[in-house]
Amino acid sequence: EAKNLAVLVYVLTLFFSFLPGLIAYFCKRDNEFVFLSAKEALNWSITVLLLSCLLGWIPVLGWILAGLLYVSNLVCCILAAVSASKGLLYRFPFAFRLID
Repeated sequence: EAKNLAVLVYVLTLFFSFLPGLIAYFCKRDNEFVFLSAKEALNWSITVLLLSCLLGWIPVLGWILAGLLYVSNLVCCILAAVSASKGLLYRFPFAFRLID
């Protein structure tokens, strides 16, 4: 059940940004694997949100980089979901570790 919930957090992160990670972070503190996955997803979501806002203000080059950020978000969330389904904790490559 913990693996399935962690996979769900990563998949829903693609569609609902930081909300799935935030909900799981506060509701599943008793399960260490889900808690750590939620914390990682939350850090990643906040990083993507901040970078998207920043890159949105930069004409042309920023918009291209924001598109690349979207693709990397898609790939990393899929990789994280696959890792969680195997019972492994995934560390996102360039996430700001704001929640530790």
